[in-house]
Amino acid sequence: MQPIKKHILFRPMVPNNDDILFSGSLRMNDQDSSVPINYDYQAQHLGCFTGGMLGIGAKIFNDESEMKIARQLTDGCIWAYKANANGIMPEIFHTPHCSDKTKCKWDEAAWEKAVKGRGSSVEAMPKGISQIDDKRYILRSGILLAFSVLHHSNLWTGPKPSNRSSSCTASRATLRCWRRHGTCGRRLSRTP
Repeated sequence: MQPIKKHILFRPMVPNNDDILFSGSLRMNDQDSSVPINYDYQAQHLGCFTGGMLGIGAKIFNDESEMKIARQLTDGCIWAYKANANGIMPEIFHTPHCSDKTKCKWDEAAWEKAVKGRGSSVEAMPKGISQIDDKRYILRSGILLAFSVLHHSNLWTGPKPSNRSSSCTASRATLRCWRRHGTCGRRLSRTP
């Protein structure tokens, strides 16, 4: 878990200085040995399952520090849903990151620079997101795993996904899909 904490998990710079994490990407650089690793502060909807995965491991091994990370990852996905005007998390997006995972202050000028650096429009981007690489919503159920594991283990301290009065809209579309069709892991088509 230590290499993942060190190299994969990152704290995005977001308004309200929310204590959240995302799992990013890294690539080994075989072209330039002076920069052996290229970090990509990209969040993906598919990565939302990691909160649940870490939550299961933390519960089994009774590790509160891992459970905190599980909560932060799940909260990151919830933030991504809430950050978008349509209430849906994009499939893939970039965020400006903070070098310190424990402290991170919102800096609007740094966010605007990150947005412009990626060739995006400040007016078109939700605050905290510097680029939306893939705006589709393809009904991934990873966030439901994270909610389920943390909630049913009595470890979830946030809003319950079934609570309609909650400000959390993270999985409403996915939950509706599951209720109607029994699955959300693939594209659905209407058949007569």
